[in-house]
Amino acid sequence: MRLSPISQLALIVALCAGSSPAWAAENDSAPPGESSASAPKTQQEIVVTANSRQELQDILSPGVVSVVYPDDTRGEHKALPDLLDQIPGVYVRRVGGTGGYTTTSIRGSAPSQVNIYIDGVPFNLSSETAADISTIPISNVERVEVYRGVTPARFSGAPLGGAINIVTKMPTDLSGTVSAGARSFGGRQFSGNLNFPLLGGGLLLGLDMERSKGDFKYPLIAARELDGIEFGDAEWSGDGQPNTPCSTYLVYQGIREINPLCQFPTSRRRQNNSFQRDNVLVKWRNENITAKYSFTYLNRYMPTLVYEPVGYSLVDLPAYTFPAVNLTEGSLAGLGVPYNKRRQQKQYQHEGALNWQERFGNLELALNLNLMDQRKRFNNYDLATPFGVGSRTALYRTTRYGITADASYTLGSDWDVAQLLELHVQHNWEEMRYDANNLINLVTGLRRGDFYQNYKRQLTNIQVQDTLTFRTLGDLQVAPIFRIEKLTGPVLGSQDNIFGPSSGNYGWKPTWSVSAKKKVGSDWLLFASYGTYNRYPNFYEIYGDGVYIQAGADSVGNVAPLLREHGRNWDAGLGWNGTIAGDLTGSFRATYFNRKTEDEITLFLTPVGGKYVNSGTTITKGGEFEASLKWGNRADLQLAATVQDGYYDKGTYFLYPGIPVGDRVAGKLRTLQHPGFTANARLNLHFLSGALTTFGEVKHTGRNYLGQFRGTGNLEDAFIYEEPLTTIDVGAHMRLPHGITVSGGVSDLFNAGPRQKMRGSQFAYHGYTKCDVLEADETGDYSCFDDPANAVTENYALAGNTYFPRQGRTFYVTIAKSFGAKDWRAVASPGIRAGDERNWTGFYAGGHIGRGWGRRNANEILVFDKRQNGVFGGQIDGVARFDSDGNFIDRNAFAPGFTGSGAALGSVPEDGVRSDKHKGADYGFRLGYDHQVGSWLFGVVGEWADFNLVDSVSGYALLTNIATQQALPPTSYSFTRHLKSGLSLRARTGYSWRGTLGYVTAGIIRADVGHAFSTTNTINAFEESNAGKHRWGHQYGGGIEQHIAGPLTIGLEYLRTNIKDGDYTVAAGVAGTTPIFTGFQQGLVGQGTHSPTDIRRSEPRYRIDSLWLTLGYRF
Repeated sequence: MRLSPISQLALIVALCAGSSPAWAAENDSAPPGESSASAPKTQQEIVVTANSRQELQDILSPGVVSVVYPDDTRGEHKALPDLLDQIPGVYVRRVGGTGGYTTTSIRGSAPSQVNIYIDGVPFNLSSETAADISTIPISNVERVEVYRGVTPARFSGAPLGGAINIVTKMPTDLSGTVSAGARSFGGRQFSGNLNFPLLGGGLLLGLDMERSKGDFKYPLIAARELDGIEFGDAEWSGDGQPNTPCSTYLVYQGIREINPLCQFPTSRRRQNNSFQRDNVLVKWRNENITAKYSFTYLNRYMPTLVYEPVGYSLVDLPAYTFPAVNLTEGSLAGLGVPYNKRRQQKQYQHEGALNWQERFGNLELALNLNLMDQRKRFNNYDLATPFGVGSRTALYRTTRYGITADASYTLGSDWDVAQLLELHVQHNWEEMRYDANNLINLVTGLRRGDFYQNYKRQLTNIQVQDTLTFRTLGDLQVAPIFRIEKLTGPVLGSQDNIFGPSSGNYGWKPTWSVSAKKKVGSDWLLFASYGTYNRYPNFYEIYGDGVYIQAGADSVGNVAPLLREHGRNWDAGLGWNGTIAGDLTGSFRATYFNRKTEDEITLFLTPVGGKYVNSGTTITKGGEFEASLKWGNRADLQLAATVQDGYYDKGTYFLYPGIPVGDRVAGKLRTLQHPGFTANARLNLHFLSGALTTFGEVKHTGRNYLGQFRGTGNLEDAFIYEEPLTTIDVGAHMRLPHGITVSGGVSDLFNAGPRQKMRGSQFAYHGYTKCDVLEADETGDYSCFDDPANAVTENYALAGNTYFPRQGRTFYVTIAKSFGAKDWRAVASPGIRAGDERNWTGFYAGGHIGRGWGRRNANEILVFDKRQNGVFGGQIDGVARFDSDGNFIDRNAFAPGFTGSGAALGSVPEDGVRSDKHKGADYGFRLGYDHQVGSWLFGVVGEWADFNLVDSVSGYALLTNIATQQALPPTSYSFTRHLKSGLSLRARTGYSWRGTLGYVTAGIIRADVGHAFSTTNTINAFEESNAGKHRWGHQYGGGIEQHIAGPLTIGLEYLRTNIKDGDYTVAAGVAGTTPIFTGFQQGLVGQGTHSPTDIRRSEPRYRIDSLWLTLGYRF
């Protein structure tokens, strides 16, 4: 198995670390000395307040909460959506393949009504309709908390559906883990973390990576059903054979026509379904302060929706996948548009948080500063012609700053009525900026749609919770919560929206809730809650994206602002936790819930776009059940199930052309995308004193309604729905000596996912007549056609694929290694054990991870050598240019200009460019030797580094045919260099003081640089020279390095790399036996009057600045 860059670095990290056990511990108790005697008061303290998982679940919230632990399924290649499948009341909506866009619904809510938090900080952004949980890695997550119904006051906002809080791991003593795994369809996972003491606290460094091609097989279900259909028209078809969906007899031509689509196979392999996700987590904590930084990079392709009303489809056919598809040749050329284009999304997300907390007796205070910076870029590489704003490229940049203050006070802990008072105040500033191709109107020269370029809003939350415990009533707990929130912006009007006057300041809006729970005896628990809830529309719902979703306005252009969603939610239930018999223990919770939402926000789509509207009032009710059984250390079973029903009480959602669906259905109007029944069951069997664990897991999703309608004359409603899906997973985990765990298994054992069917959306119709057409034409007697009984229509309801087929049977294997602090005491050198940890003399090995910034050459151009003598300059002649008065300017063919921003996507600047990768994460490995003389150090280091940076320059030209002086079509020319990696040798010298080394370094590098040339010019011939991939350069920089524990060192290094890359040239000559000469072959050059012109970039050097975090192991 080939490891990715981050994976390989994580391996180095793990080889330099120690850890706790790799497999989830059987013992659920908290570390010694930590107690759950008091309820949690802040996000930071919750981590250490529970003696058991069950007790933690009881104290996290006054309402209903479930907790899942990623380490329990480590090695099974599960992502966050897979963990949420195990929780009742939660439904995960997946779009695309593994790693595709994924959202969550709680108790039948819309995904936009679910709040996501990471360590208590909101993850949802106003630029998105819902939080995409596929972007959140879990290898360094401690637990996932799901709150249904009441959400504690320590979480900002009052979500209609519920909340999910993802708690990342805390730094521990010197320890570490590393794991690597592979699975079917090109899937790979790699993760590692390192914990060590630093600056009076603990530091956690975490790395996580996942890759997948997602090229699984699936059947084209509707096409296979059509293949078995023969129409009942054999007697009247004309040749005595029945017509079929693939074969129709043409009476007048006297031939049988074959449907060209039927020649394609009905077994497909998913294309453009890959994804890559990398995450770096740095977290430091001491007794009072926690600082965290996280960076996530996502690169995924969005597969084509599998849908074709006639049953046959060109989706996922290699012959019709760009760029191989030929749209101009062959009888099937027209069928290739617009299938299987490469639509890519890249996302860069930075998150930072700084938290302080302090306890003053019964008073605890906390302050949190946080920020999030997210950049999302959409690229449609294979779109032949950009049809609108953002159709080829779109860029979303969202920045959010937040400040949160928390206070809690314990009052009367030994009184008959004890109180825990909590205050939570939060204020967020958020801004989204949008840019896209085709923003400039070529006719007017003005920017299109300036109302959706920049949005700002501020949100303030003030929340108070009082948890009262009545000792005299058997510890009855009642927790009222009062919230007020205010949204300033978004503001519609003036510069932001052309539709009308400003609005959008929603003022202070109150919500409240109250919950109660009571233990009955030692084993039983009764609980209930009631509350009101509130959600403001987000940027996307109000403004749209200027492309497919428009800002809200009525037919005459007046502003139609969205109202906030609001409603109420109540639930009640009971639970039990105790011993059944002997060492067989168990627990369960059963809950009934009921929610009413007013002014629900839904999407109204039309063929030319859509907008979000307030569609009415919905009601959702149902029940949840979760249970567990544990038979000593031999076996355990977890169960979860949900039954729910959602419908409109008043109002409706709309279909084009403004049809109110609620007025057209016979029964109740269902809410969509909420399965009526879901269930999950997992059985773990433990052998060999817990060293071997085998498991089986069953997941079931019931019928999922996607649409509801009633045709003319129908008495009953018809539905579009996905059929129920049941999958079975099996596998095993084996713990070996020396902290090694091997895991293996198969997901979806019976390959049910790709075969899941959708019904109600695909139909086959065939009409024919029982009359002889040729005879009627010959005799002129058409009376046969007047009898309605002779006109026959056959209808066939077909099952089809789901819009995005699920990946099926997937085999996987994972190996994990964990290290503890005791491992280093055994391997430390005698010198280190003796305490001489400040001496740097000796060999060392290590690696680095960091970020590189390539020089942005935005003003770079192309230069030309028309004499091929090595002298570049001058211009290429082309179409003549004149000023507004008709005066001649010049014949500069490249007058349309140059750009150093990327490779051209078309022939003119307005077509845009494929953006370069000027910056990105990089990693490397190093081996070196240092010699210390006194406090001075002299050494040499060899290093291999991966850069993966792309730098392009493009030029646009208007050439002429020299012989005829006729203008030729516009053309573009792009030079791209790809800095892949480099091997360097450097000297370094520095000064050591108390275990800290400061140094400078310099040396040479041999870089692996790939070159590419592309052009839309099909008239000339082009030949590359000096395209060899190796280039030489030099490096210099400096850094600081620190001994942290035993043989381990950590450091920070800055390095500048300069690479000489000016030899790559392209010669523009003539092509064919009857060449057309252009400005590239004009003039007295070379050996004749029509010799080629050499072209190269104007910038012969490539500069990269890098900032690296280094880790080393000294021998």
